[in-house]
Amino acid sequence: MNGRGRRVFPRWALHAAVDVESDDGLYAGLSYDVSAGGIFVATVDTPPIGADVEVTVTLPDGTRLELAGAVRWVREPEQASPGLPAGVGIEWDTLPMEALRLLLRFAELRDPILYEPEAGT
Repeated sequence: MNGRGRRVFPRWALHAAVDVESDDGLYAGLSYDVSAGGIFVATVDTPPIGADVEVTVTLPDGTRLELAGAVRWVREPEQASPGLPAGVGIEWDTLPMEALRLLLRFAELRDPILYEPEAGT
């Protein structure tokens, strides 16, 4: 496996409402997992790979985090499965320490998710 497919940061499940805004539209979805490196947003309507996006994560307590990132990969609906929903992988431009702390506070307290993205996604 090449370095691009390997996870640098552990990921945790996080279930929160997410809005993703790019130059071409606004996309709504639910977060599926999160890390210090990025977030996966489950949605069937996706911005294109490479799009710069503004991500608003609304945590269960109502806290809203405004973060910036870029779409790094897309899982189309026809590639989805029960454990791997359609959506986008977004890499953070920068993630302030306070935002990481808040995200992890609301992430499920369990072992990190250890899955590798499918080839070509």
